[in-house]
Amino acid sequence: MLQLSFAPHAIDDPHTDRPLAGLPFTIITLPPGDFATSYVQNMAAQGDTQSQETARAIREEFGLDQPVAIRYLKWMQGILTRGDFGIVFEMRQPVSSVIWERGLAHDRPLVGQRIHYWAIAFPIGIYSAVKQYSLGDYVFTFLGFVGIAVPSFWSLWCLCTFNSSTWARPRADCSPPNS
Repeated sequence: MLQLSFAPHAIDDPHTDRPLAGLPFTIITLPPGDFATSYVQNMAAQGDTQSQETARAIREEFGLDQPVAIRYLKWMQGILTRGDFGIVFEMRQPVSSVIWERGLAHDRPLVGQRIHYWAIAFPIGIYSAVKQYSLGDYVFTFLGFVGIAVPSFWSLWCLCTFNSSTWARPRADCSPPNS
């Protein structure tokens, strides 16, 4: 008998990410052409005449002249053995360094959000344990369920707005650096 489970342990199953591993790679390879073709076209639009030799050199440098299956296997091998996600073509930087830069800009407000949650949750939990079944316990339990139901991006926005208006500090900048 087939049984479907949407329990949290199903999300942590290591086999669930296997079909998803090729999704980013597939999305990148779907558009017609490749980086070399678009690079040569962009340079031609700016008045710089690039030859087909330049496009061929770029294809060789980034391995775009190989079949899609070989490129995927090499990409996965680089990720699994060296933690190398490849190169951002336009920036000529490793993907991991770009993720690291932008990830820090994204994670800073989330750490503050998590600290605020804990600063509120621990005292409420202690109160509810000590004054079990009191009116305050019921109110805090209800507010806790509301807090769980609210999406985290909305609560982060509220937290940033509250902090900027209460302590006259600028809002947390969630944009990537140098943009």
